[in-house]
Amino acid sequence: VGYLGQTARPPKGSGPSAPKQTALELGLDNQDFKVFVRVRPPLPREFGQPACCSINDVEDPKQRLVQQILLHRDDAARGQANAEFIFERIFTSEAS
Repeated sequence: VGYLGQTARPPKGSGPSAPKQTALELGLDNQDFKVFVRVRPPLPREFGQPACCSINDVEDPKQRLVQQILLHRDDAARGQANAEFIFERIFTSEAS
């Protein structure tokens, strides 16, 4: 019952928003933390489907070589547009 007299908390979503660019996109360097990603092989039900992503070598603002993955989504009706992510290294499904 004591909580009834307390000031209400601000509604969710009123706090800080997520960054619009990653540290790599901004040219920031963190020697203690690196992000690598691996693209999984296609599942049997996915054979014969167009590729869901493409991987490109790009340069960050400090001209360091990083990798970009573009996710190809064709379901804009559900709000799933193409997306782009940057990582230090991306391993393809053929990597072991």
